[in-house]
Amino acid sequence: MNIYIDNCYSWVGYHIANDFLEHGWTVCSQNMPRNEGEDHLAMFLGRNSRFHSDDFIENPDARILIETECSEEPSLTVLANERKWHISCPFLIGEWMPLDGDHLYNGCESELVYTCELSDFLRQSLNGNLPNGHVQFISRHSKRVPLDCSGVAVSLSELAPEEKLMKVKDHFNRFRHLYI
Repeated sequence: MNIYIDNCYSWVGYHIANDFLEHGWTVCSQNMPRNEGEDHLAMFLGRNSRFHSDDFIENPDARILIETECSEEPSLTVLANERKWHISCPFLIGEWMPLDGDHLYNGCESELVYTCELSDFLRQSLNGNLPNGHVQFISRHSKRVPLDCSGVAVSLSELAPEEKLMKVKDHFNRFRHLYI
């Protein structure tokens, strides 16, 4: 299957693109890296023969538009099979996300969603019947009720919030010099 991912060199886009590549999809993006950090992520993706950074897929099975800069809450617009949905991820974490030390969602640990959980949800949803509208993707450990959306998707990951935080912090400490 083929997918077009806009903004695939952002930290969210990188994880989604990499996950689709690992599951046998062909991924295309016409974006260019905007800074040194995105250059590093582009090199990781570019090593996969199913990734195309300068081609346009005529009729992709899906398009994902990633919006991470307009707010602190990463969100995506997904177009597939004549359906359109907007997915918000209020507490999304993952490697390569912008960090400024140890202050990462203090007090909101139960709400955290790891990027691979979002990628799994996207792949499964593209083959399913997710309705048009706004979907909020939340952790199975979440204690809050999402508002203003037509649907709620819950991560089924068994990974504890503390483990998610530890993975991201460990990665940051190991590769701090490559973070943007």
